[in-house]
Amino acid sequence: MLRDQRLVQTAVIGHTESEIPVVLPMWTGEVAAFRRAHTADTFWCGRWLGGRGGRLTVKSYQDRVCHFAHVPHPGRGPCRRAALGVASADHLYIKQQVLAWLAGQSVTAHARLPEDVERLGAEVLFEPGGYGCLRVLLDPHAPPASATPGTQLILGPHVAHDPHRLTVDGYVLRIRCDTNGTSRRVMIGTQTHDGTQWFDLDECHLKPWGLSTPTTEEVRRLRATVHPLGPVPPRTALAGPSAPARPVAAPQAHDARAAAFAALQQAAEQDRSVRELRHCLTHAEAAEAGGASAEEDELLRRATDLLLRKERGVGVSPPPTPARRRSHPSRPQPRPTGSGSTAAGATGRRGGSGPARRPRPAPRPLPSRRAAAPDRQTGGHGTPGRTLAHRPPA
Repeated sequence: MLRDQRLVQTAVIGHTESEIPVVLPMWTGEVAAFRRAHTADTFWCGRWLGGRGGRLTVKSYQDRVCHFAHVPHPGRGPCRRAALGVASADHLYIKQQVLAWLAGQSVTAHARLPEDVERLGAEVLFEPGGYGCLRVLLDPHAPPASATPGTQLILGPHVAHDPHRLTVDGYVLRIRCDTNGTSRRVMIGTQTHDGTQWFDLDECHLKPWGLSTPTTEEVRRLRATVHPLGPVPPRTALAGPSAPARPVAAPQAHDARAAAFAALQQAAEQDRSVRELRHCLTHAEAAEAGGASAEEDELLRRATDLLLRKERGVGVSPPPTPARRRSHPSRPQPRPTGSGSTAAGATGRRGGSGPARRPRPAPRPLPSRRAAAPDRQTGGHGTPGRTLAHRPPA
C-alpha cells in the first residue's frame, strides 16, 4: 500500500461527516499542548474538506514541520484532497463563526456549502431570515461574480472584484481567516478606493441592506449627505408681479439620486472646473445605475461633452491661424556718387524698375580770383559797360 507523504495541516474532529475544523500547529512545543487539549478526540480527513473520509494521526518532529498523516487502511484508495494547508478549512471556520455571530444578534439563519461548484469549499451561502442572502466566495481563480438582487457578495482576500460595483456602491466587502492558536479567526474587510480596512466580526452588524462594517456605514452616510461644491449666489426677484417664478431644484438629503443630478446640472450650468465637473458626473453616473429618465440621460450627455471639451478639447475646433503676409525684402538703393547725369545714367542702366529719382543738381562753381579782381574796362566794379574813348586835353 502506498503511503501518503503529503503534509496535511487541517482536519475535522469526531467523524468523517463532521464540520468542526482544527488546525495542527507546526512546531513541537505547540503540538504537545495540542495533544493534551485533544486527548479524547479523533481527527479525520472529512468529506467537507474534500477528503475520502480517512482517519488522521499527528506526526511530531524536532527538526521538521509537524503535520497530520493518513492512517493506512486496506480498503481505502489514496486521498485526492486538493487543499492541505492551514487555509484549507477556512470555509468551515467561516460557516461556524458567522452562524454564531448571527445568533448573537437574534437572527435565525441557515448556511450551506454548495457541492456543485468546481472546488468544495469555494463558496458558502448564508440565508438569514428577512435579510436576503450573504454569498461568500473564496476561490481566487473564479471569474468575477455579479451580484443579484437580494444577494450581498463577500469576497475572499484574493478574489477579483467588479470595478463597476466598487464605483456604484463605494466599497467591496472582503473576508479572511487569521491563525489564532489551534483555530482560525474570521475578519471582515471593507475595500474602498483608499485601501482595505479589516474588523473583527464582533465589530460588524447585520443591517437591512446586509452585512455592515464601520467603514461601510461611513461611506453610506457620506453618500446620503449633500455637500455643496461652492457658494450659491442669491436669487434676485424678477420685476413685475406677472413674471413667472423659475423652478428651483433643491436636492434633499434623503434623496441621493436627486441630489447627484441637481449638483451635476448646477456644475454644468455654472461652468465649474474640470475637477468639480468630473466629481459630479461620477456621482450622477453611479446614481443612475438602475436606470435613468430621458431628461437625466440628456443631462449626462451634455455634462460628458462639456467635460471632454474642457479637459481634452474634443469637439472644439482650433482657432483659425491668421494668414501669414508675404513680405518682399527691400532692395538696397544705390547711393549716388557723382554728378546728376551719372546717377541718372546708372538708374537707366538698372532698367528703371521703380519710380525715377530726381537727379541732384550739380553744385555751382566757385568764382575764381581773376573774375573777382576789378576790371579796368568795367570801371573796377566787375560789371560790363561801354568803353570810354580817350579825349585829348583841351
